[in-house]
Amino acid sequence: MENKTRILVIGASGFCGRGVLNELSGDERYSVWAHVRPESNSRDSLTELCSELQHQILPCSMDELSQHIQEIQPTVISSFIGTTQKKMKPLGLTYEDVDYGINHELALSGLKLENPPLFVYVSSMGIEWSRWSSYLKAREMVESMLEESGLPHVILRPGILSGPTRTESRPMEHIGAVVSGGMANAMKAIGWQQKSDEMMPLTASKMGRAVQLIVKEWMTSGSSKDYSKTILVHEIHALLRDSL
Repeated sequence: MENKTRILVIGASGFCGRGVLNELSGDERYSVWAHVRPESNSRDSLTELCSELQHQILPCSMDELSQHIQEIQPTVISSFIGTTQKKMKPLGLTYEDVDYGINHELALSGLKLENPPLFVYVSSMGIEWSRWSSYLKAREMVESMLEESGLPHVILRPGILSGPTRTESRPMEHIGAVVSGGMANAMKAIGWQQKSDEMMPLTASKMGRAVQLIVKEWMTSGSSKDYSKTILVHEIHALLRDSL
């Protein structure tokens, strides 16, 4: 198998997933696979994007992913699994079924590999409020599962995710991002950088760049099996600044 860092992107058709695909394009150190469900409405557009970026598309059901992981032997599994109540309700699913269930299966598949992959998981800020939110509770469960799994992993806790590449119509989120961005600029103006970073929305390209930097650091460190980090929203912004 070619001597490249093999990156499997789960949730590749979403906001963060596409950001990662764009940021990793043109870098010959990486071979990238973008997973999409065969029945997904985004399959055609993602296939076209992967063709443009010279990534490989992986259309398969969630049940078939374990077999493909064995075949690909990914160096990195990056998970951007996310859903909404609107999408889950007709299927009778919960956040625990989707966010926790799928990531748990991905982790089990990774543990079966001879060389355990780095698991990069995008969680959320506000985990401390999980007892009042089924969405945050599921993400807290994924974080705990990764910490106990033995897999090398990085947990990212971004705040608001917003930008021009958001394909779904989320008007309230857009309004919140505009307000939060304005407050972030005000905090920065008075010298309160950390609070500014906590409020400043992150774009898809910035999330993609953060993942790229994380993968590079892990590979440089010797792909340690004991690698474990949780990166808070203000630390994501600082990581991006330091890379300039």
